[in-house]
Order: sequence, then structure tokens, then C-alpha cells
Amino acid sequence: MIKKIPYILVMIFVFPPFTFSETFCNISPNLKLFIKNHLRFSGNSIGNNLDLDSKKSDGVTYVGYTYDTEFNITYKDFLISFIRFESSGPFDYDAPILSDKKVNTLFGEVDNYSVPEIIPRVEEYWIDSLIFHLPARLKLGQYAYHVGNGYALGGYYENCGFSAYSMSEDFKWTFSYVKPDVVNKIILGPQVPQERSLDVEYDSNAHFVSFDVLMKRDNGLLQPYIGLLHDTTPSNRRVSTIPFPVNEDNLFTIGIDTEIYFDTLHVGFEVAKNFGSANVLDDRDDIIHKGYMAYADIFYNFEKFTPRSKLLMSSGNKMDADDVVQGCFNSHSNNAFSVYSPTNINLSDTIYPAAYGPFVATGGSYGLNYGIVRPGTFGDPYQLNNLILPNIGIDIQITDTWLLSLDYWYLRSFEHAIGILNNHPITLSSDLGHELDFYSSYDLTDHISFSLQTGIFFPGRYYHEKRNDGDILGLAPAPRFDGDADPAYQIELVTEIIF
Repeated sequence: MIKKIPYILVMIFVFPPFTFSETFCNISPNLKLFIKNHLRFSGNSIGNNLDLDSKKSDGVTYVGYTYDTEFNITYKDFLISFIRFESSGPFDYDAPILSDKKVNTLFGEVDNYSVPEIIPRVEEYWIDSLIFHLPARLKLGQYAYHVGNGYALGGYYENCGFSAYSMSEDFKWTFSYVKPDVVNKIILGPQVPQERSLDVEYDSNAHFVSFDVLMKRDNGLLQPYIGLLHDTTPSNRRVSTIPFPVNEDNLFTIGIDTEIYFDTLHVGFEVAKNFGSANVLDDRDDIIHKGYMAYADIFYNFEKFTPRSKLLMSSGNKMDADDVVQGCFNSHSNNAFSVYSPTNINLSDTIYPAAYGPFVATGGSYGLNYGIVRPGTFGDPYQLNNLILPNIGIDIQITDTWLLSLDYWYLRSFEHAIGILNNHPITLSSDLGHELDFYSSYDLTDHISFSLQTGIFFPGRYYHEKRNDGDILGLAPAPRFDGDADPAYQIELVTEIIF
């Protein structure tokens, strides 16, 4: 641990803005500068998330971090410029710096970060300017873009592109273009070699365009949207869960999000539909995209406490025994709703949903846990696909600076998975399990806060099926096949400093 102290000191002091407090100043009457620094340390303990087996000592305890510095310069209403330097772990999770052993994940082991990996790199930068004297603006650079609740058109990662938009107090339209993977090919800062071993690939040739309209009223908002992911990556450079050679894929998504306010009651709905097709070589039938998603939420504010509930339904692909044995779907109908296509899952490193789910089951926290494997098309528990996910929870504001939250989640697969037992196919249960999450946050000052995030996942009948097929990253994965499964847990103690 003593050997790691210099790394921690470098992490805090290597970047000059960290020697300043949060800064706002008027450089001139028309030119303003804002500097903000954010540092998060987390103590993490994770157990049984990979194998659901308490008899195996696969748990890990480690200290992680994320830190960033933002510069924002504004000139009148004409020009806004922004740049953010950040250092974090794989896929924007907290990076480990002190641990009792290597952090094992679904996609491989993660070593402790050290110099130069902890030196920040440019994560986001953009310029937003008026377009001459038109009632419109242009945003150009590397930034995240998403619509609705973050399920439909990506938004988790920053990408290089531009947006043209026009907005008033209650109306806004946006046209956006993104070139996926440029951000991963041209890294502005130190590179992290171990990311390559975590199945991070940057060799796609795709384009993403979208258009949305946001209409606001006193009692709510309405946001229709449409997007297209056009992918011409050669078939020999794709990683696919569909066994047919594809040289062009057009994945469209159309949807609408609405929110309605009744004083202290809030109700929200969102629906989205995939359509389009992937061109299969050798004169075979095209793959037709047919996935769909529906989301609803509601909460009521009673001043000190807020009960709430939400429901997500996201379609998935039906499977048969041949699919499970071959490890891919053989149908020409893709019923899995997603923001990227199963014909090229490498794009998940750049086009990815911004929404999140339970801490443990879907990796919806900052600790290096990518979730509990479950049936699906993409082999990614964070991707909320082939899933029915109801939730109820409550937020309790103990004081002005202390917040408590409790959530219950139930997970059920949208389509039944198929397994193999004694050389015969069996239909597996759709019951994936339950999870309880607890969150507590306390603001010590305006700049320092502490939080506790804990979750425990109770495996459902799907994980208790006795089987003799599959692997941990297959279409119908299971951490163990002996007919038993133990709960998994995750605990995070977090200190955050803004200065």
C-alpha cells in the first residue's frame, strides 16, 4: 500500500487546476470563465457476482477513483466553449488503485491503475455558437447526446460529431450527427493497454444521425425522436451474435417520451421501436429489425418523502436448442430492442444506452461489477434487453443534507431461454430474481459529500435450473449449472469532493 501513495499524490496534484478551488470569474464584461474540479474515492466490496457461489472466494475489496476538471468559457450569448479532462476506469466505472487482488469482471481481470493511466485525458470538448444571424445554433466537438430516459438513442459515451438546434423557452428541435469510434481511435491523453484485453475494439465504420423535438408546457413535456445507425463495417471486422455475413446494416429507432405534472404528482411514459434491416451477403434474406421498448414511471412528492415506481419492458429474441449450442441466433428476424445492432456488437464501446438499472444485477453503480449474466442477445447485463423490470422505491429527505433511498427490483426475461439437460433441450424459467438496493447521501459541506450504496441480488428460478450446457457469456448464460445459486452483493462507500 505504501508503494501506491505516490500514485495517489500524482493523481491529485499532477493536473494544475486541482490546486485551485471552484472558480468563477469575469475576464471581461462579455467573457466569463468557470472552472470546476470533481474527485470521487470509493471503497468497494463485491461478492458472488460472477459465480453466485458463496463457497468460492471470488469476492474482491478495493479502493477506486474517478476525477475530472471542467473549463467553461462563455462570450456573451454568441459562443460557449467547454472542455473536460477525466481519469476513470474501464467503461467509465471507478478505476481501482488499491486492492487485495486483481478485480475480476465478466470481460477479464482489471489491474490496479498507476502512472500514466491515472493521468487524465480529454473526455469531452465542444464549441456552441450562433449560426450567423439565424435563430439556430451549432454545437461541434466530442460530447454525449441522448433523448427521453436514455434507453433509445444511446448517450452513455461521448462521441465526435455536431448538432444543429434551435430553442425557445418551450420548444426545441435538434439534428445530430455522430461518427462512432472516432473518440476511441484518437485518444487525447494516455492510453490504457489493458482496455484492449477487455474486448474493447475500435475498428468500425458507422454513422449515426438523429432528430428530435422537445415541446414543454407548464404541466409536462413531449419529445418525439428518430435515429439511424448506418453501419458499413466489413463482415470480417464485425463481432456478431448472428451467424450470417453482413456488409451493411441500417438500424432505425423511432419513439416518443412524455411527462405530465399534476402539482406534486409526476407521470412519465416512453415507447420506442426498432426497424430497418441488415444486408446479408450470398443472396440470403436480410435481417429485419423488429425490437420495441416501453417505459413508465410515477412518483408523488410528500415534501420529506417521495414514493415512486417504474416499469421497463424491452423485447428480446426467441431461442431454440440450436441457437444455444451454436452461441448465436439463426433467425432473420431480430426482435431484440437495442441502440446498436447484434450484427456488430463492437459498437457497444461508442453507441450505448444511458439508462441504468439495479446496482448488482445490471451493474448500475460505479463499482467494477458489470452485472449478473442473464439471457439476452448481447451478453451484456447492463444492456436492458430481453427484460421486464418493475421497480418500487422511496426517497426520504431526513434533513436538508441527508437523503435515504430504498429500491426493490424484480427481473424477468421477456422471452424464455433454452438450456440443455442430458442432451435434451429444456425451457428455462423466466424468473431471474429480486434485488434490494439502499442508498444514503450526506452533504458535509457544499463541496464535500459522503454516500453509501449497497445492493443484494437474490437469484430467481432461472439460476437454480440444473443444466449441463452453456458458458458465462452465452445466449442463455448461468454462473453455475448444479441447480443452486447464492445471493450476490455489492457495497460502496464514496467520498466526493468538488473544488
